Amino acid sequence: MAAESAFPIDIQERPEFLEEAQAITDNALELQSIEMPSYWRLFRWIKSEDPGALRKRSHKTVKFHDLILHPAKYRGQLVHLELNVRRILSYPAPQNSAGVETVYEVWGFSDESTWLYLGLTSELPAGMPTGATINERASFDGYFFKLQGYHESGAKPNARALKTPLLVGRLSWKAAPKPASAPRSTGWMFALAAIFAVFIIARTLLRLTARKRPTVVIRPSAKLDDDNVQKWLEDVDPADLDLPADNRYSSDA
Repeated sequence: MAAESAFPIDIQERPEFLEEAQAITDNALELQSIEMPSYWRLFRWIKSEDPGALRKRSHKTVKFHDLILHPAKYRGQLVHLELNVRRILSYPAPQNSAGVETVYEVWGFSDESTWLYLGLTSELPAGMPTGATINERASFDGYFFKLQGYHESGAKPNARALKTPLLVGRLSWKAAPKPASAPRSTGWMFALAAIFAVFIIARTLLRLTARKRPTVVIRPSAKLDDDNVQKWLEDVDPADLDLPADNRYSSDA
């Protein structure tokens, strides 16, 4: 007996499980009451084993098509999945031999297949998001139970049911690290300094330009002294000036 107790519980109870599993029906849309003894037995197995040991012992190479094509062969086998989780729903569990209070449905697909897996667990990692639409990466180690029938969202009442591998196990997940908060922005200080510098430079240039601006000096073309004025008056014919008669001067004056 001491030697037997060293074996994991699933190995110890496998004969009983296989006997109960004969009542399991694949592809049905609902779990049947006759399937419940083997169903709750898997939950007991999960709760009794350390998560690390569970993951270490799980098969890492089982694919979606293996479970779909050979459900009887893998019934009760421990399988590891890396899932892109898209939905987690929950419902209260009926009274059961495993002491489970809440069952969580974990829907997701793996990298090797776009078809959905359905994982059932009695607890979630702390902080794990739930809801009809989520987007998380997680791993699932669980015992394959059956092929579960289901209808996709929006399917007509008479639509053909799809099927998915149903496993009972444990979900492992770590929250993605939050991006480091950016240091307090000092951009406005640099912008203000730049504006001030431009203002100073512009004012300096304006001052330099004003100092260098040439002074325009209008110089007479000839020196206007009394002799030149008198000569100019002597050369001008009063008739050419078109002045009023009373303003014209006479040479006899």
